Amino acid sequence: MCSEMSATKDELIEEMELGDAQMVPDGAKDVEKISHMGFIRMFISGRLRFPEEPKEYCFGYEDLTDLGSIGEGAYGRVHKMRHNETGRYMAVKKVRIISGKNDDGEANRSMKRLRQEVDAIKKASDCPQVVTFYGLTFHEGDCLVCMELMDISLENLYKTIHNHTRGVFDERILGHVAVSVDNCIYF
Repeated sequence: MCSEMSATKDELIEEMELGDAQMVPDGAKDVEKISHMGFIRMFISGRLRFPEEPKEYCFGYEDLTDLGSIGEGAYGRVHKMRHNETGRYMAVKKVRIISGKNDDGEANRSMKRLRQEVDAIKKASDCPQVVTFYGLTFHEGDCLVCMELMDISLENLYKTIHNHTRGVFDERILGHVAVSVDNCIYF
């Protein structure tokens, strides 16, 4: 466990008293009542686990080496990074966290979206056609979501094949992509 790297219940209660988070009331066991940020920080953040290794690594931004940007999406930028202790390369999605004094409004929607995305990635990680979730941490207002690094994105595969075949896209490749997407949806 990485309790020394993650927020403790006492730290989250202190934040709640400062107006930055909501915490499960004393004695309550329902994690649904924890704020989205509190849930992420308490149960997920600061832990890095590679599927083929039994060890769980405690980590933060300082344990990663940024090797440059590899893409950008609707919710953040993706960088190639190396975990210093293991030498493992990974894709790290940097998602800007909108924060406010209260856990409502835009900040709540941002945290809810992040929690849903992390939950979806974790659940889908067992599907061979989906990138594997390794862990997440926070740094300077960004949530860093660490995932399996792919050799090429679907967009770059399309562009590469399209440029080399003068617009003719082999239907076997399209079929393989379609079956992979279908397998993900079915999973």
